[in-house]
This record gives sequence, C-alpha cells and structure tokens, in this order.
Amino acid sequence: MKRLDLRDGMPVRVFEVTAGTVAFEKVKSTTLSEDDIAILKKLLQFKFEERTPERLENALSASDKRKLNDMIRQHIVNVYYEGKYSKSGVYNVPTLVYRQYLQQAAQASARPTAPAAIPHVEYKSPAAIRPSAAASAPSKAQVPVKLTPIQLLEKNGFLIMQSEMDAKEFSDSYSSRIRRKEIFGVRGFDKKYYIVKSSFVTKNESKVRAFLKSGAKSADKVAEALGVEPQGAVALLTIMNEEGELIERKRGIFALAD
Repeated sequence: MKRLDLRDGMPVRVFEVTAGTVAFEKVKSTTLSEDDIAILKKLLQFKFEERTPERLENALSASDKRKLNDMIRQHIVNVYYEGKYSKSGVYNVPTLVYRQYLQQAAQASARPTAPAAIPHVEYKSPAAIRPSAAASAPSKAQVPVKLTPIQLLEKNGFLIMQSEMDAKEFSDSYSSRIRRKEIFGVRGFDKKYYIVKSSFVTKNESKVRAFLKSGAKSADKVAEALGVEPQGAVALLTIMNEEGELIERKRGIFALAD
C-alpha cells in the first residue's frame, strides 16, 4: 500500500473504488463555485433521509442532475450505500464540503449590497389617479429565504434536528465552538437532537428555576412564562434536564431536581 504521509489534523476523503476497496485522498480547501453552492443549497433543503436519488428525481432539473453528477465525480458530493440505504442510496455532503458551504454562504449573506436607486416619480394630481385592477390586487407573498442551521441557531438561540446524520454534520462543523461551550447539544428521549447557544441558556435558566419553584410545569407553560417559542422551551428544558438541574416527571412535564 502506498504511504500517504498522513498527519494528525490533515483532512482526507475516503471513497469506494470497487466493492470492498476504498481509496484515501488528501484534501486541500477549495472554493466552491456558484453552481456548486446552488446544488448544495437544494440538497440541504431536504433532511438526510430524504436525499435519495428517487426522491430527488422530480425535485432537480435536467441541468441540476448533470451538475450533481459532475460534483459526485469530483467527490464534492457522494452517494452513501449502507444500512437502510444499501439499495436506494442517499446523497451525502462530506463534512469538509459542508463546512466550506456554510462559510461561503455566511460570507455571501454578510457581503454589503449596493443601495437601490431612487426611482423618479412623476407627480399626478389626486383627480388624475385612478386605482387599477392590477394595483388593487393583492401582491404575491414573497418566498421566505431558507436559513442554514447555524443561521437558525444564531437567530433563535436554539435548533432542533431530526436526523442523526444532519446533527453529526453540524457537530463536526462547529466542534470548536462546542469545545468552548458556546453551543450545547443533546439527544432527547424523543430521538430529536436539541442544540442551544450558551447565551440562550444563561438568559433563561434562572427564570426557569424561579417558575418551577411552585411545582412541575409543562413545556408549554414554561414557554408562555418565559415568552419564548414552545420548541425553544423544550430545547432549554431538555438541556437543563441533561445537566441534572431538572427532572422530567413524565413526558413534557419538568420539575426542579432538588
């Protein structure tokens, strides 16, 4: 076997060449193209278990599929054939690529845009103005922008993930912040993954303890008392339960541990 001179911390890709044979490739950070970003954005709109070729057959255009095949050949995306996906396969975004995608997406969103030009408006007297059918018709609702997981976490202070693979991708990408205890995460009894910012915990944990002094309460009651979203309350209570500050008396009902 050829010696690769691999060192600690050096990123590598592992991919299957033939059945039972794998290859290792040293990886250098590369900039993803705009086309790469566009395809990854479409893939990541689906949960990991939904990214099967069959499921995405009708979700991608012909040009998207050609580009996706190019990205597979370049090892930007791979098809995972293991476990329950041994027959169908599922599109997987490697951790290094996912991290690069998040970095470039964050840089793009932070890039300042040129101010819009002020349009020239011709003055008309009130008598000359007549509402038209087109003007009076309600405008179409704008399609909301889909935020990345880290953008959702920064915006709301918490994040809930359903897929183990999505949670692993996130954990690998932000391992340094997790080590610094800026982000906490735990898998709940409901098999969901709850992730919160430390600032969200610090802001609300004393309020939770004060509210629960009178007895066990449901997550909905805690959310109402704190003025946070119900899912945010569940995430916070799950983390505090894991830390031993609370106990879950029964499903969704929390009380102080002491």
